[in-house]
Amino acid sequence: LVWNGSGGDGDWFSAANWNPPQIPADGDEAVIDQAMAPGVLLTNATASLSGLAITNATLTATNWFTTIRAAEVIVANLATVTCAGPFIPPGMSNRVQIVCSNLTVAAGGHIDVDRKGYSGGTVRENGYGPGASTYPHTAPSAGAGHGGDGGLTSGLRRGGPRYGVAETPETPGSGSAATYNARGAHGGGAIRIAAS
Repeated sequence: LVWNGSGGDGDWFSAANWNPPQIPADGDEAVIDQAMAPGVLLTNATASLSGLAITNATLTATNWFTTIRAAEVIVANLATVTCAGPFIPPGMSNRVQIVCSNLTVAAGGHIDVDRKGYSGGTVRENGYGPGASTYPHTAPSAGAGHGGDGGLTSGLRRGGPRYGVAETPETPGSGSAATYNARGAHGGGAIRIAAS
């Protein structure tokens, strides 16, 4: 099946976006090319595909349980696989999750969740997430923690606490506190790849 985006909503699960007009099913091969349509939104797990090739396009996972499932996944030149974000609890957290036999990321292809984790604080506000840094209004603000403690400020204000496991991080990164006049940095999103 080839993505053509005729449905106009970018929804993977809209048959009108595919040629022929049907949602990819178990064993199908799917091809997405930005030249054919706008970006693709994936809101749930795909069927167990034989292959998925993405080129010159962006595929965005929109919740924690979204999963790309295929024997062969190819993220080709100018393709990006990402997730929605950043987010503020209790809003939905997001990640990129790929379950496959083989994953190929070509030169110029990206799996990128930079700044897609917990939101940084708005001006004069703490960051969000279990490792969020506090002490807003300082410049610079302390760093957020994740697998380790967040960095200290020049005024030796403590960073956010550690959470998760440094060797196997599975949760989104926390955001840092804001300063008097600048928003805190957003944490990084989560990526899980299970490639046999």
